[in-house]
Amino acid sequence: MNYIVQKFGGTSLGTAERMRSVAAIVQKSIKDNRVILVLSAMSSYVKS
Repeated sequence: MNYIVQKFGGTSLGTAERMRSVAAIVQKSIKDNRVILVLSAMSSYVKS
């Protein structure tokens, strides 16, 4: 089994719809791999 790293930035997690898209990508990846996720803060929670 291979290890893969997936990074998703703040805009990828900014809405519920986008979070579901990320979840679908991760679910496909975990079938054949060990997945390490790197997640940034959700775009709506980042302060300038």
